[in-house]
Amino acid sequence: MNRLQRILSAQVIGPLAVLALVTVSAVTALSFAGRASNGSAIEATSNGQAVGLVVKFADSVDSAKVAAAFANRQNLVLGDAVGQNAIAFKFKNQLSEAQAENLADALKSEQDVSGVYVDHFIAAARYVAPASGMRWAAPKSAAIKSATAPLSMALVDSWNPSTPSNPIATLSWKAPANIFGAKILGYRIDEYDAAGKTWSTVVSNTQSTVTTFIFNQGLTAGVPLRLRVAAITYVGATAKVGSYGSSVVVVPTALPQAPVFANGSTVSASASTITWIAQSPAQKGGLAVTYTATATAAGQSSVTCTTTNIRCKFSGLASGVTYSVSLVATNAHGSANALSVVGVQDTYYSKQWYLGSNFGVNAQAAWSITQGSPNVVVAVIDTGITSHPDLNDNVIAGYDMISDPANAGDGTGRDADPTDAGDFSTGSASSWHGTHVAGIIAAEANNIGIIGVAPKVKIEPIRVLGKNGGTESDIAAGINWAIGLKVGTLPINQNPAKVINLSIGSNSYQDCTSYSPTQLAITAAVKANVTMLTAAGNSNNYAAASYPGNCYGNITVGASNYSGDRAYYSNFGYLTKKDGYVGVDISAPGGDDQDSFVPGGGTVPAGGQIFSTLNDGKTTQGNPTYGAEEGTSMASPVAAGVVALMYSIKPNLTDDQVWQILKTTATPFANGTECSALVGYCGVGIVNAGAAAAAVLALH
Repeated sequence: MNRLQRILSAQVIGPLAVLALVTVSAVTALSFAGRASNGSAIEATSNGQAVGLVVKFADSVDSAKVAAAFANRQNLVLGDAVGQNAIAFKFKNQLSEAQAENLADALKSEQDVSGVYVDHFIAAARYVAPASGMRWAAPKSAAIKSATAPLSMALVDSWNPSTPSNPIATLSWKAPANIFGAKILGYRIDEYDAAGKTWSTVVSNTQSTVTTFIFNQGLTAGVPLRLRVAAITYVGATAKVGSYGSSVVVVPTALPQAPVFANGSTVSASASTITWIAQSPAQKGGLAVTYTATATAAGQSSVTCTTTNIRCKFSGLASGVTYSVSLVATNAHGSANALSVVGVQDTYYSKQWYLGSNFGVNAQAAWSITQGSPNVVVAVIDTGITSHPDLNDNVIAGYDMISDPANAGDGTGRDADPTDAGDFSTGSASSWHGTHVAGIIAAEANNIGIIGVAPKVKIEPIRVLGKNGGTESDIAAGINWAIGLKVGTLPINQNPAKVINLSIGSNSYQDCTSYSPTQLAITAAVKANVTMLTAAGNSNNYAAASYPGNCYGNITVGASNYSGDRAYYSNFGYLTKKDGYVGVDISAPGGDDQDSFVPGGGTVPAGGQIFSTLNDGKTTQGNPTYGAEEGTSMASPVAAGVVALMYSIKPNLTDDQVWQILKTTATPFANGTECSALVGYCGVGIVNAGAAAAAVLALH
């Protein structure tokens, strides 16, 4: 299940992000997947066996103090902490899946135990290739008569050119005709909530006999403001709220906000139409807006187009000349210029089709608002990180969460060094998967290599997959550490993530039960308003079978291709009778080497795959380089980068707000594709960074 499946059982939920795929016998194997630039698909087979148990102890118990005794009593080997009072234990002797499940069931009834889950090894099988005013307590009523309603109610727009972007309204009234011998203590002001159809008090007591009140905070231009007033009268120590006067309404106004280009800011004779993102009433300043677009080029006469629409088609442009377009939005209060489209000078930007507006994520429109904030941290829970000049300045301290020194490949267990030691195996070079994912999210805008979706946010690498993969318990521990929870004796993360990318998945079905360590970690992340993006899987099958993405609360991302359809390998979802999507929430570009369709002809950049940072080492780390890969493992970090941009604009967004905005601003799939024909098959659409950023900007 996934983001939209709250109508369904919380036992099995939306698929997790995937960098590599695994084939498993009897149990689920999880790993990273992606197709390297050399082409052919080779899928190795590994056995994802049960390796131990994860025991969650009751909250009243100190798990660190009881774990050793518990291990001895149950003939288990004490492992590492997972977080949330859970401990991983290894089997002294290998058990089958059935034996492990039986043991887990038996231990659930043990004293001080609240849950037991079989821990599996994730065998790597790389797929190569309102400011509401003062709220005073209501004065106590006494045996005095209520004042009559205030008179001559009026509410007017008080826009001030000295603060042109700030909507202001002034409420005025006259004192009640009769206060029945009492004195006026002040006035109470209520606001009408049109959505809830209820009145709520915004000023409990003005504490004044003055009959005007200026509202200059908490207003939204273009959104009607309806108010009513009642007098508060008193005699001695008792007071009473009188009758309310007739309600009054006004639509406050302001200067328009800067419009945002939807598909770049250049035109030519062969592509003469410029478009921008539709503005809400608030973004228009609550007034009618006219847009003036002007195309200019050296040595050419400028061409102007004026409209009230969201696009202009220029006529008379010189053939073979590229014009830059400026855009101005004007209402009765003044004008606002469109934010300039950010120029990109990075060497391989032309290969990054997935950042464009033609079924890419429309990144330049978002960059005209923000390229990301260094205060936003994206945790990449993956194979670790390698040194790379396009990444190093954006990488902050992470952690190596691999508990088995042999699998870690660096001779140690858990430690503070998340460097990728390589995951090579017979017939397969190291993937450097975490480095590729990190570059998609936040490669720097530094005039070399590529540019990330959010080039100014920070990457926090958390290593959970080693030479042969990793364990579920290590992944859960990585999530818990990323969001700032205590994980045993490890130092608490001083830079908790706001976004988590988990490009891990499976190709055989296994439930994500409510007491599994991964589910507990994801639930804690959602509670902390951390948004988790996970890959849907690369098996060309139902995404709801891909564990651990089928846990509850993540946003599951399918892979789309250059022509706006599903990538051939991407897992897919379906629609329930209750309109709940199962498996895939939304899609993002993941690359597709088999996609050869190019609207208008031409060549698919980077072969239709996702071009990002890599390393040329075959076994151990070599030199930094770049390369093209494909997979839902690539789609998930594209979406994660967009979410990081959203949090950069409004850090206090909630996780639910993030999903609602992603859902309502998604780009529709191309007409005539299977994704457009089958509702829910590929989620709600393709992530649109420009539209999502504009929607966040419009929030108050």
